[in-house]
Formats: sequence, structure tokens, C-alpha cells
Amino acid sequence: MTPRRRRGALPLVAAALAAVAVLVVAAAVAFTGGTDEPTAKASSPPPDVAGADLVAPSPSPTPSVDPVAEAAERQRRLDDAVATRVDEVLAGLDRDARVGQLLTLTVYGSTIDESHSGNAATHDVDTIRATLERWQPGGVVFFNTSDHGETGNLRDPAQIRALTDEIHAASSALGVAALT
Repeated sequence: MTPRRRRGALPLVAAALAAVAVLVVAAAVAFTGGTDEPTAKASSPPPDVAGADLVAPSPSPTPSVDPVAEAAERQRRLDDAVATRVDEVLAGLDRDARVGQLLTLTVYGSTIDESHSGNAATHDVDTIRATLERWQPGGVVFFNTSDHGETGNLRDPAQIRALTDEIHAASSALGVAALT
């Protein structure tokens, strides 16, 4: 049995190719503005009404500044400064403190010296201060309530600010600069 040829397939392929060609030409015309001619230059201004040949001053040349390159350079300088500061901080930390900087711990209590069972259960110490001294974490988490129904340490903005300041001061005293 010989295979049958489809007679309608060739015109369909030709029509599809023609449609693609039309789309390509339309896109090219839209991209170039529809002309191959260079854009027309603005005509010179008409002479002054009194007949004086005044020529408008040419604009002063503006320095060519590439905003992307400028932003990239600023970012590179900032990255260098941050990398230098990180190196300085890490150089001053012992191994345990470096490992501690990788930790972000949930802390319990509304003040740094408040004894809380949540700290004892999770960090084997009673207070936030003792948690900072033992673990030297890179960060701490405040919360409203825990998954276990514990009352959180967020009361109001003034209390949160005071607790944050206490934590920063305690971390600085420990020499854990990343929290300061």
C-alpha cells in the first residue's frame, strides 16, 4: 500500500510562511519608524524681525555620564566597604562567636533581664541577656504569641524600642558587633 499525499498541506504551509513574513516586515517598519531615510533635521530659526542676524547660542556641552555605570560604581564602593567591615568584625570574634552569628533566636520576655520559662525551655537560660551571653546570636526574633500559646514580647512601640536598645547595648558589651 502506498502512502497518500495530502494535497492541502502545501498551501497551508505557504500561507503560514507568508503570515510570518508579513509580521516580520510590520515589526521592522514599526521599529525603524517606517522609513529608511535619516530623521529630518530641524530647520534653522527665521531671521530676527528687525533683520539682525542673531544666532541662538549653542547649548554648552553636558558631560556624558552613564547613570548605569555611575550606579554600578557606587554599588561596588558600598560592597567593598561592607566587605571590609565584615572582615573587621569577624577578625575580632572567636570561633564560638562566629558560629553564634549564624543563629537567629526567638527570645522571651519584655525586658532583657525578665526571667521567662520560654528562654529556659529553648536556650537553657532564664533571660534574654543570658541567651545573648551564651549563644551570641546574629539576630533575635520578637513575637506577639508563640505556637504554644506563650505571651510574646511585643507590647507597644516604646517597649519594643527599649528592648531593642537593651539588646544592642548587651551585645556591644559582649563584643558581638553584628547586633550593634
